[in-house]
Amino acid sequence: MSILTSFSKPTAALPRVVLCESFDQRILRAAQALKQHKLAQVMLLGDYDDLDRAAVGYRTTLDGIEVHNYEGDEMQGGIKSTLEGLGLRDAFDPTDPVVAGAWLVRSGLADAVVGGATSKPTHVIRVYLKLLGVADDCKTVSGMSLVAFNDCEFVRSQVVGMADVSVVPEPTTEQLADIAIQSAANYERMTGTDAKVALLSFSTLGSSEHPAAKKIRDAVALTRSRKPHLAVDGEMQIDAALVPAVAGAKSPSSSVAGGANVLVFPDLSAGNIAIKIFQKFTGFQILGPILQGLKYQGTYIPRGSSAEDILDQVRLLTS
Repeated sequence: MSILTSFSKPTAALPRVVLCESFDQRILRAAQALKQHKLAQVMLLGDYDDLDRAAVGYRTTLDGIEVHNYEGDEMQGGIKSTLEGLGLRDAFDPTDPVVAGAWLVRSGLADAVVGGATSKPTHVIRVYLKLLGVADDCKTVSGMSLVAFNDCEFVRSQVVGMADVSVVPEPTTEQLADIAIQSAANYERMTGTDAKVALLSFSTLGSSEHPAAKKIRDAVALTRSRKPHLAVDGEMQIDAALVPAVAGAKSPSSSVAGGANVLVFPDLSAGNIAIKIFQKFTGFQILGPILQGLKYQGTYIPRGSSAEDILDQVRLLTS
């Protein structure tokens, strides 16, 4: 069963979602499925006739799907004007579909943008940071994935959020607090379940005085000062965070240990390696990452994503 089955929410108005690399077979198949299941108002980029021929070749259809000719004079004029106004004229190619998709969202013509099917994540994130910007109440953009521990008898939380898995290589104490707060808010929005956040380390609740462990404790203190009602604890090893039997031995006084459903990694190396292990070497279902902390909605899809992965990513972004 999909992670999303239990908490996908019907909406009064379908979100307008731009799928940037529209000539890719996976994008066209995902677009058709999103339209068919009434999950989003899909917007594709390119010349309609060219896209229609590609869709026919892949046995899909553009029926009911908006197509924006991003290389046409009208849209190019808008993109170039925005880039000029932001001082980015020489930074980005206005005919880049990721730039065009982000421009549509920034201009209020779309609600969310999804890029990365054929683009490097670093490029997609760079475009988003410049065109979509960072949210007013947050100084850090990060990535969170969801892992479904279906039929895992020793883990209490069925769905666990994990961050940061995609953006900040060496987060500061302040950035770790941002990531914890953003991850908790998005986890609650997507699942409807109160977040219990564990900031991870090689140490559990003071078992080491190494500066790396102290940094995590400082981040926990900062998070608590900013969000007093958020259930957050650390520093904590991952087994103490997830496994009740281990938590009872290592951290019996913690209200988070053994039942954490949001994990914040100490750095990007740990987060990215962990999510790849879960993704490639276990049978657990993984969704994401979604980008959090942006002023306007946008996310990326790994280049190895299937059409089904893209479909789930859109559902996750707009849930």
